[in-house]
Amino acid sequence: TNTKCKISTIIMTTIIPREEVGPRDVLFSDNQHLYNRRHIGNRRYRRIIHLFLSKYAQVPETSRGKSEVAREIYDILMGSGYRFFMKKKDNDNCHYINNEKEIIEKVAKTTHYVSKNLVNKIHLNFILHTG
Repeated sequence: TNTKCKISTIIMTTIIPREEVGPRDVLFSDNQHLYNRRHIGNRRYRRIIHLFLSKYAQVPETSRGKSEVAREIYDILMGSGYRFFMKKKDNDNCHYINNEKEIIEKVAKTTHYVSKNLVNKIHLNFILHTG
């Protein structure tokens, strides 16, 4: 007889309690403004991103360079022992993200957000302080 074997991919997800998240852990969630900014790992993560903002700003918007900057940030974070977690709405556990592409996309989005937010603050300061 000819038996076909179906191969399925099992994705292993490491779940840890919120209390075990450390200072080199970056937490993502649906509710970024209330959750992520308080965690020390996220504050360090944003500081590292700030170090790359001038390099990020020099790359044309349509260029692959933006994703290369995100990749460079990712490499530095991973080389420094950072881990990435997704906080789920339904409970207080954190799910480990081990997908490199997903993490780089999140780093790119955060870098874009921080960059645009900084530009808006600069414009607002200019408007407020000019006659």
